[in-house]
Amino acid sequence: MKLSLLAFAAFCLLSFQLTADSDLTPAQQRGKRIYTEGTSDDAQGITARMSGAAMPASVLPCGSCHGTDGRGRPEGGVTPSDLTWAALTRPYATQLQSGRKRSPYTEASLARAISEGVDPDGEELHVAMPRFEMSEADMSDLIAYLKMIDQDDDPGISDDLIRIGVNSDAISQYRVMAAYLDLVNQAGGLYGRKISLIQYAQFSFNTSVRPISMAKNIFSFVGGDPLVISTKETSKTKFLAEIPSVGTINPYFYTLSRPTYNQDFSLFADLKTQILRLWDYTTTQLSASPANTVILYKRGRVQDLLLESLQAYAKENEKQPFEVQEVIEWDDTIRTKFAEWAKDDKKIVIDLSINKEELVEFAAANNWYPHIISVALLMPSYSEWEAPKAFSQKIHIATPTWEGARDTAAMANYRALAARYDLPQNPSENDLHSLSAIILFTETLKTIGRDLTREKLIQSLESLRNFKTGFVPPLTYSLNRREGSRKVYIMTGEKGESGISWKLSQVME
Repeated sequence: MKLSLLAFAAFCLLSFQLTADSDLTPAQQRGKRIYTEGTSDDAQGITARMSGAAMPASVLPCGSCHGTDGRGRPEGGVTPSDLTWAALTRPYATQLQSGRKRSPYTEASLARAISEGVDPDGEELHVAMPRFEMSEADMSDLIAYLKMIDQDDDPGISDDLIRIGVNSDAISQYRVMAAYLDLVNQAGGLYGRKISLIQYAQFSFNTSVRPISMAKNIFSFVGGDPLVISTKETSKTKFLAEIPSVGTINPYFYTLSRPTYNQDFSLFADLKTQILRLWDYTTTQLSASPANTVILYKRGRVQDLLLESLQAYAKENEKQPFEVQEVIEWDDTIRTKFAEWAKDDKKIVIDLSINKEELVEFAAANNWYPHIISVALLMPSYSEWEAPKAFSQKIHIATPTWEGARDTAAMANYRALAARYDLPQNPSENDLHSLSAIILFTETLKTIGRDLTREKLIQSLESLRNFKTGFVPPLTYSLNRREGSRKVYIMTGEKGESGISWKLSQVME
């Protein structure tokens, strides 16, 4: 039986009205900053001392070892203590790993432990525990936060609900993800919690979609576009940098987000990786070099980054620069250049000018038929192109996935989902990528359990290897890897009776 979309929307709308957990007091907020960042507003700052060496506490904040939940996580053979107030102040002696028992902490003895490195019985703490020098006010704030750290859940989590967002104004992506989540929720949710999905958009003229500034009370973004985080974010959007994004699907925005936002776990490689792998293909298969190649370029944030990457790559590996021609209009200046390049035997065009149709038409009109290489955001579907037959097998595009990466069983599962929730039987690439993202998110949450935090979500993703959704290439993440698939598919266009058809030429990684 199909779920009424109206009823489902009403259910989601009710879920969206839930508010975040109660705010921290000003003292607790300052204490949280000390705990997580090792910084304060005190002019003297906070100093950490370890093995006789002094350094800013921001180098060794408490949370880096004891975790955002204060319970400690083993690292390098050391298991940091549980700093939750209930664990510190148990009204009986606590047995330590060494076998020794220690007395309960008080506020005064905890302050001494933090500053002098001794426990309530006067025994020295482990050498891996820094000694911190801070003002009395900062110490008071830190202890105020430690008293409630186990109650300071990440935003978007309550006893029975996990609130997540998708940064996209595309209703089709939202519907696919919402349908999958409804199946999860009908089966009981995850560890006693249902999951609600809220649609936001960072860049959109669609006033019916919530602006990204309203996403303060969600646990994570899933699917959709990567967040583009500015170093000059206003106080209204600064919180975005703390929200993980799982399975984002748009390499264009991922190319922009990478330098300033490390919380994004993209499904695919960014456009810089794609263009460089395409250039590697071109050098081996088409005998390309900067000497017989020209870059057509139109100014833009992403185009600037791609041009910079290509020029740096050529300088390092081929010891000569590309010729670059900026395109403002397809005018007589470009026409004259085309004639020159045809005579100079320029055989390759790297197209960063955005409009490939205009490039092909303009080149053909000037009797020049070079190989054209570029990147596509998704599997190209330019069947309406009326490119001359002379361009057959001369247009090469890099894309992060293609239909051959889909699993037959996975597509059968999608069609069953589509039949139940009135989704398109012939989904777009973006719809399938969105479904991959929500599968990635929910399956990762299953490995974490009930005790869910953003930190644990990130750690679980970083340990993910060769995860298969059935719709995109297998996904692998690590501490230093945020692109699930680094595969780049090189597609070559062949002129057919009804337009251009695309064939897989090579898979690069």
